[in-house]
Amino acid sequence: MIKKIPDYYKYSSKPVLHLSPSRIKVRNQVLDKIQKEIYKEETSKCLLCDSIRYTTIAEKDMYGLPVKTVVCDECDLLYTNPRLSEESLSTFYNIEYRNLDRLDGASIDDFYVFQKYKGQLIYSFLKDNMILDKIEGKMILEIGCGAGGILEYFKERGYSVMGCDLGAEYLNYGIDKGLNLIQGTIKDIDNYIEGKWQNIGLVIYEQVLEHLSAPKIELNLLSSVLQEGTIVYIGVPGIRKIEDNYEGNFIRFLQIPHLLHFSKVHLDYMMRQALFKPIFINEKIQGVFEKTSRLKKLYQEELKKYYPLNNIDYILHLNKVRQQKWNQNRLRNVYKSISLPVRDFLLKIFKRKK
Repeated sequence: MIKKIPDYYKYSSKPVLHLSPSRIKVRNQVLDKIQKEIYKEETSKCLLCDSIRYTTIAEKDMYGLPVKTVVCDECDLLYTNPRLSEESLSTFYNIEYRNLDRLDGASIDDFYVFQKYKGQLIYSFLKDNMILDKIEGKMILEIGCGAGGILEYFKERGYSVMGCDLGAEYLNYGIDKGLNLIQGTIKDIDNYIEGKWQNIGLVIYEQVLEHLSAPKIELNLLSSVLQEGTIVYIGVPGIRKIEDNYEGNFIRFLQIPHLLHFSKVHLDYMMRQALFKPIFINEKIQGVFEKTSRLKKLYQEELKKYYPLNNIDYILHLNKVRQQKWNQNRLRNVYKSISLPVRDFLLKIFKRKK
């Protein structure tokens, strides 16, 4: 149990990454809407185990927005509580999200090229784990496809593809490229293909699941329509890879549209509850799952057997390491600011003492 939130994790409007003036303007627009309650917030129970018991670990995100991240006292999942309401999230995605998230000067063309690169990575991951044979001759469906660049990579390799998303601007870009994309969700896909889910061999969720306010409902709906043996690929940011991918800075990992944060164990647990059997999963996180009708479930009491540290200990450890690096850099900068004669003098004194 954490006694108090580390000072670095307490709320401050100062971003922990460089934001251009245009992105600062968008960030301030979001902050103003939150403070004036134009964007409404709502409390949330744990998105994995439904518990209402939690411990607050941070009060801000990487943009300097007031986002409270909590750790479930029962299953150790990290999630946002309170979070923006469904209506406020929808407005945020339509108005501010892309301009806050996207680097200045980055166009939809750039985003599409980046998506195609991610498609190459996913394809290689599936090939390395011998999944391609399982989806041969089948259609590939991506939920939350954006402009469809990932699907384009698979289409170029002979697969029939289909995608859905809510953002019209990006969808229209992909449609103009000749991709089969529709505006909507799984329910809209079901109507579009007239329930013929046996034609789907692979479903892709790439950096989508962490944005959902009800991921269990989404996965249960998917499970209810998929044929047994259908493959599902999940890519989400991995909480246990912060030291590798976010300079060891927990706050850089957090952003307002991400409503929950996975370790591979928590994703495994959630997928099992929806009858998806894990084939391969790592801490990055990249996971491949197979729809099944019978599966031994992973129970909550098993979760804490996976790690010697729980999430609170791990996050506090990250802050300790970050502080040590900051102190080292500060001393290094002070040393560099000293003139060469003074440096030589200090070194001589230091050598004498040794």
